[in-house]
Amino acid sequence: MATDSPVLSVFVLNGCGTCEDVIRDLPQWSEQLGGAATEVFSPPVAAGIPVPRWFDICIPDPGEVVARSRGVTLYPTLLLSGWPGDIGPRRATGYMAIRELILEAQRDLRHRAWQRRPFVWMSRSRGWERQV
Repeated sequence: MATDSPVLSVFVLNGCGTCEDVIRDLPQWSEQLGGAATEVFSPPVAAGIPVPRWFDICIPDPGEVVARSRGVTLYPTLLLSGWPGDIGPRRATGYMAIRELILEAQRDLRHRAWQRRPFVWMSRSRGWERQV
């Protein structure tokens, strides 16, 4: 997937409490990463099992084909792809590891913004000058 912004691909299961925590925080995390696009994959809910209220945002993954093709075996898993300078997606499994990955990406964003700021230096003869 070729985009100019990062993509958060999240793999969740129905009935998983940790997955629900990830779904709850996903909009906030996306916003913190500059409006990163999100994809939420989940296997279809079996007949007779209540459908969670967040299930309407999920992309159905029957037989977990997409999850297997991306190497996902545990839930919840987040893949952060499209990050400048990364060869492949960054991966985290479990709520705390996902949260730490998001915090690390936020630190990267702040660092990159700091590196792009204009360089200002002072010259005695000409006062302040700006070098870009």
